[in-house]
Amino acid sequence: MDRVIDDIDFSGTVIELVDAIASKGILVSAGGPVGTDDLLSMDGVTRVQVKGKGLKVRDVLSDFVSLEGRGPILWTAETHVDGSDQTSYIRFRGAPLRNPTPSK
Repeated sequence: MDRVIDDIDFSGTVIELVDAIASKGILVSAGGPVGTDDLLSMDGVTRVQVKGKGLKVRDVLSDFVSLEGRGPILWTAETHVDGSDQTSYIRFRGAPLRNPTPSK
């Protein structure tokens, strides 16, 4: 998460952002195995705009997503370093409610 992205100019969903970071040669993915509990809390629809130079991956994932209406965890990363695949699997969490249903 401390790798530096030389240059990024991106607009799209948080999942597409992870793909854009991966296209820079950084071993991250929004794919991979997902448990049922993870599916219920995952966010793949929030849209972001990122533009900058010399940004750390961690900052790109954190600094451009609105915190309004979110819980305490913005994203998580899971990396399996015991094998040959050292990809970090990024999961954005807790998308804010877009159209909350009024309670009765």
